[in-house]
Amino acid sequence: MRVQCIHPGLTDELRACLDGETIEYIAQLGTASGLERGLHHVVYGFDQWGGLDGYYIADANCSWYPMWYPAVFFLTVDPRPSKHWQLSDWTSPAEPGFRASVIPPWAADLRFLEALLDGEPDAVAVFKQYRELMDLEFADDPARLAADHLQEAWVQCPGCDDAWEVQDRVPEMVRCPHCRAVWLSPFRAGD
Repeated sequence: MRVQCIHPGLTDELRACLDGETIEYIAQLGTASGLERGLHHVVYGFDQWGGLDGYYIADANCSWYPMWYPAVFFLTVDPRPSKHWQLSDWTSPAEPGFRASVIPPWAADLRFLEALLDGEPDAVAVFKQYRELMDLEFADDPARLAADHLQEAWVQCPGCDDAWEVQDRVPEMVRCPHCRAVWLSPFRAGD
């Protein structure tokens, strides 16, 4: 799932569309926004917290963990859910109906987020792996150049001419292991 930031915070325009209780709730979150209007983001999970739908986004300030932002800050540009999301099975007496769709280790244990926020190396490494998978899952720009298909599962980077075998043909983008450039996958469905 990909979204575009249309409100990088509680703007006057957004306040005019929301009720007072929702505005107060968002203001209490105190998110130090690293969002910029117009930028596109991968959604690493979503939930409903305090009656408000929200997305987990890795913004400019968050390199190793995603931050929760209200969904009203965004316009959905690609609604397809990630195949890496799993419905949480958390239970909480304070919020008995609280559910989220997030990566499996997080869905299994809410403490995963705490470990991630604390920068625990194991949690950071797991999120980094899922982030790479989700970043490449859906094409971000259909005008982006595609890697060259050589034969069978082999592709070549148009930037550095390195060639590698693609292990998973499902993602819509591939990353060159040599120069780290991202290209459209030549194996995209419909191509």
